[in-house]
Amino acid sequence: MTEFVLTTHPGLENLAVEELTARRGQAPTGVQTEPGRARLELPDDERPTLLSLRSIHHVTVGLLRRRLTAPVTLDQIERAVADVEVPGLRTAPSFRVRSVRRGHHTFKSGDIERTAGAVFHIETAVKVDLQRPVITVRVDIDGDVLWVGVLLTDRPLSRRAKVYAQRVGLSADLAFAATHVADLQAPTRILDPFCGSGTLLLEAGVVHPRCELWGSDWVPGAVAGARSNLDAAGFTARSFLREQDALHMADVYPPSSFDSIVSNPPFGVKMGARINFFRFYQRFLSQADQLLKPGGRVALWVHRRGQLASAVAAHGRFEAYRWVTVQTGSARPVLVGLRRR
Repeated sequence: MTEFVLTTHPGLENLAVEELTARRGQAPTGVQTEPGRARLELPDDERPTLLSLRSIHHVTVGLLRRRLTAPVTLDQIERAVADVEVPGLRTAPSFRVRSVRRGHHTFKSGDIERTAGAVFHIETAVKVDLQRPVITVRVDIDGDVLWVGVLLTDRPLSRRAKVYAQRVGLSADLAFAATHVADLQAPTRILDPFCGSGTLLLEAGVVHPRCELWGSDWVPGAVAGARSNLDAAGFTARSFLREQDALHMADVYPPSSFDSIVSNPPFGVKMGARINFFRFYQRFLSQADQLLKPGGRVALWVHRRGQLASAVAAHGRFEAYRWVTVQTGSARPVLVGLRRR
């Protein structure tokens, strides 16, 4: 068995393990989670399964996890890294070190990379190549915990290419998380009434290959961009987009016509002072109530959990079955799963 480390947005660790379990048909062994990471054990030949996951950033083969003495210093990191034998490094033509640092320290990630890189270079005489290395070693610090491993992913798996991308939008792994939380079995029709560039619909289209993908947005450029992305993904024949205000979507879509509504309403911190979120969520739920089939699901990214919970209670037609809080930059959006009664 090989130990692997999956990196995610902090808060999505359990969801990543759930996705892997669903792919394999059974849970991995030795699962341990902490913010942004899931450690687990799998047969080494299951690497392709890990590299196909849609809820994660990177896959690393774990080599060392060690708690250092606070306050952590570069000297401690240097000594710990010297104990690590990186498989294949001595015969590799090149390598580099990448680091992610979390917590309060007197050094930065670049300092970790230079310190660890010097240790490996002295030990092996292998040259450093920061652009196209054969081996990338991860040396991360989370508080006083040191992680060392070999990175299997050149670029984040969550950074999936699109023809059109908005300046600010939902990342692909967070979009996948919404389709996962919706927990649908063979849906026929999914709606995203705030579709933006279509990221949620793209993920839903992969997860549900026979499902119709319906989307709308009140910004014409976003609708055109989403169309470009869905066409490029091969979803032209089963995707249907229009310019539409999400708070009036029941005026144009037939009643009880959707299995699920998955969305990321674009009302975050900057617009917070101008939005009554309780009323907004109430109006949204009233619209969703009309459009969903009995038992239909809503998977919604929100920035005001309390106001949504109050709106759900006041509306009375939905019950919340899952809440997932995620750290992304300085924001902590919440993914909520709702079931229509």
